[in-house]
Order: sequence, then C-alpha cells, then structure tokens
Amino acid sequence: PTSTMSLLPPPVAYLRRVSNEAPVLTGDVPVVVPVLMYHHIRPLHPQLSAKERYFTVTPEAFLAQMTDLVRAGYDPITPDDLWEALQHGTSTLPSRPILLTFDDGFRDQYTYAVPILRRLRIASTFFVVSAASERTGAMSVAQIKELDASGLVTIGANTRHHPFLTRLSKAARTKEILGSKQDLEQMLGHPVTSFAYPYGAISSAVMDEVEAARFHLGFWIQAGSRHVLSSRLRLRRIRVLDRENVVALLDGFRHATVHP
Repeated sequence: PTSTMSLLPPPVAYLRRVSNEAPVLTGDVPVVVPVLMYHHIRPLHPQLSAKERYFTVTPEAFLAQMTDLVRAGYDPITPDDLWEALQHGTSTLPSRPILLTFDDGFRDQYTYAVPILRRLRIASTFFVVSAASERTGAMSVAQIKELDASGLVTIGANTRHHPFLTRLSKAARTKEILGSKQDLEQMLGHPVTSFAYPYGAISSAVMDEVEAARFHLGFWIQAGSRHVLSSRLRLRRIRVLDRENVVALLDGFRHATVHP
C-alpha cells in the first residue's frame, strides 16, 4: 500500500524532552533503539474528546508513517532482540533498528493497524490488558491469539485491568502485574517477557514487582531512545502523534541522543 498524505514535522518542544536520557552506569553498553508508542489507530469522529483525539492516529496517517519508515530503511525488531542487545551488545541488531509498540490492546488497533503492518511485513509489539473481555473496545482473546500466532507480533502485558499501579497496595500490584503475565502465558502457551506501565505510572516498588514477576523489560512513557541494561525496567519510548512525520521525528531523536 502507498499513501499520498502529507505528514507534519514534529514539534521542537517534544524533541527537547530527549535531553534527559537514561544514565549510563559502569558496565552499561548504550543501545540506541527508537521505541515508537501508539494507542488508538482509528478515524477521527466529532464525538471524540480532545484527549481521545490526542491519543489517536488516523489509519491514513498511520499508513503514511509506516510507508515512510520502510522507505527510510528502518528495520523493526522485537523486545527479545532489544533484550539480547542490552545483555550482549548491538552486533545482532540491524543498522537502523526500531521497535513499534501499541498500548492497551484496543480493538481499533486490530481493525486498522494490523492490516497495514501485515501488508508491509512490519514486526510489532502489542501490550494488552489480560482481562480483555471485561473492557469495552478491547481486542478479544481470539484476536490476541491470532496476532500471537502470526509470526509478526509480540504480545506483552499491560496489567489485568489497567490501573494506576502506584496507587495500589503491594498485594493488589502483584495481582495486576504477575497476574497479567500468568493470564497471557496460559492464553498463549509460551512465556510473556515484556511489560508496559499503564499511564506511565512507575515507582521503585512497582518496578520491583515487575522484576519479581520475571519480566525482562518494562516500557515507560518518558521520551528517549537510548537504553541500558540497568534501566531495562524503565525503557523510554517516543509517542507518535497524528499526521506526524515519523522519520523526521526519529532524526531529531537520533541527533539529540548522539549530541546531548
């Protein structure tokens, strides 16, 4: 598929957030991999609130963004690829790696994003809420299983019910974090090793729970593209806006990372 939509340059103010990158501790080997973060992929309707519009990328814009990424030579990787690079170095990564992530497991992602990703053969990661049947507008269990079996999609955990984890007791956090891992592993029949924090709400206690649940990686919402093993449970991502020129956005982040 192709798109003729004209994409817009990213806001300079957003690019400036990259200045506070993950610190590199003794023994860390920096790995620069842009991790793109999407939420809703759907048409814009008049009834959507300003917040809902902010978290929405239209299918037309998404197609244009994905087409541009392919043309620019970006090579999508999986969380397991990033985990391997954090442990052993970047020699196993392609020259222009990128990780695409989708939060919350919305059904519109399955409806509008997945067909584009499939046609362009783009690997991606979907963080789903494991109590899917309890959420309006969420992917079904059958859809999650279908994506997992496709060979192009990695399924990660986004808790059981999508709460603010920092507001919960330890016991409640365990049910949400470990429980989501157990739910998905039972559903899919294999280990689930990546986790995304709902609302980006993290703390030392929350990250301890994620580590105790034996997740390899924890994905945050703080802007940045440089990752190190010591910050594997608070990996930075780049939120993508509707009609935003993703290649220009990545160029800006790469420049900021190389020249802090």
